[in-house]
Amino acid sequence: MRNKIQRTFTLLLLALVSNLVYGNTYEVIGTAPGSEGEQLTVLSYEEYFTLSMKVEETLLIDSNGDFKLFIESNENELVILRIGTVNAQFYLGNSDSYNVSFDISKAKAPIKFTNTNWCSVSFIDLIPDDINVLMESLNRIHAEFYDENYPEIYQILSSPSSALQKNLSAEVKKIDMAKRNDRQYDIVLEKDRAQKLIASFDKMLLAEQIDTKKEDYISISARYMMAELESLLGRNEREIREKYCQGKLYLTNLEFISFYQSHYRNVFEEIYLSDNRNQFVNQLYKLQLDSAIMEIRPLFPSDKIKNIEFILLAGLENGLNLPNIPSRDVTVVLELILRGGFAENKSIASNFRRELVKGKKGYVPKNFLLLDLDNERHELESWRGQFVYISVFSSWNIESCGHQEKVKELERKFGNQIKFVSICMDEDWSNFQNFLMEHRTYNWLFLFGNGDKLLKEKLNLVTVPQYFLLNPNGEIMLDYTFSPEEGITDTLKKIVKN
Repeated sequence: MRNKIQRTFTLLLLALVSNLVYGNTYEVIGTAPGSEGEQLTVLSYEEYFTLSMKVEETLLIDSNGDFKLFIESNENELVILRIGTVNAQFYLGNSDSYNVSFDISKAKAPIKFTNTNWCSVSFIDLIPDDINVLMESLNRIHAEFYDENYPEIYQILSSPSSALQKNLSAEVKKIDMAKRNDRQYDIVLEKDRAQKLIASFDKMLLAEQIDTKKEDYISISARYMMAELESLLGRNEREIREKYCQGKLYLTNLEFISFYQSHYRNVFEEIYLSDNRNQFVNQLYKLQLDSAIMEIRPLFPSDKIKNIEFILLAGLENGLNLPNIPSRDVTVVLELILRGGFAENKSIASNFRRELVKGKKGYVPKNFLLLDLDNERHELESWRGQFVYISVFSSWNIESCGHQEKVKELERKFGNQIKFVSICMDEDWSNFQNFLMEHRTYNWLFLFGNGDKLLKEKLNLVTVPQYFLLNPNGEIMLDYTFSPEEGITDTLKKIVKN
């Protein structure tokens, strides 16, 4: 009897551990009329804080338009199904199985004002569960509110009083308005209009029984939609932080993370502009993050160490682009959090470190599949075994178009031993088509970059033009690959010579 109880307890424990490690398994059975034989891509957020996407699975829809897949994930995770450029989105909730109908002919046109992920081109029919019903309702309210109130919101944003109001805290407003009696009426009137708009959005939420004061997933999403609206309509940054940025961190809520990234202060910048900079760096290089945090504790009067780690991580991305913050300091902070930080923060730090090496020497970009002008498919992995020079451009970017003339010369000189690929990042296929029609002498491989919505993440594209030189193992050869006008010729000569 005792052994039986022990076996039962062991099985329950294994099931619990398995669930904690691997999450739940969700079955998705679907039909995609009109997309027979097309590729279906299943995406999710690899880690919400950096909003980096990962491909869960790719499969072909069968000849009947049906598909079936299994997803290992956690409850309340957003799943994106993609066929071509059309997205269908839903949340994994209480159900273990989802039946979906993904008809791309019913894809919604972009909503003119919000253009959010939720409302742009998404369409999916499914046997819904509670969270998807509520999220659909919330996103519909959000879209309808902005669509209906666009003229008034625009007027408030365009008002000269708006900038004045947003730059003043509530206390300073009283003093400033006393000095500016001529503007006092305008500010009060505009504030009143903004409050009425905020109240009307709240009323729409309550009509659907969505309460922004609760702590469930839907309520949190609604609360930070409200926060973004308040910010948009003129609430001072300090007031926004005091109202919305003091509580729990909701690391898997998309609305919260978007708000957090917009409104939490960049602590790294504050540190490096403060008198505590040297103390912080000294402790940092003793490999003691806790001691370094203590040196700057006045910047965090009420936060716990877990939150401080998170706030430091929040400043890293922007910190990389600030000239007064050495990248090595960023690297040390990441390594220290990875070594001894809290579990959630370790996950974020790991993701940041992975993002840092993208586009750098030794990095192997993830595979992508793009179409040429004749609709033929080309994969990055098919070029293994040869040197590849990739030029990323847009037809509207004069500089990058001019560089294609230089690529033409390079291809003529080295094309027998080095593969040249140009990727057009235009939104519309017609622009890509017209560019090549106007440049018929360009006889190397041109691909349409918009065919892979994750291409920017895979190559870490930050601008156009941008260039990559890959070795036969698929690794990027240079931290910064030169453009055709910046001396890449010497590097290519050495490759050919060797």
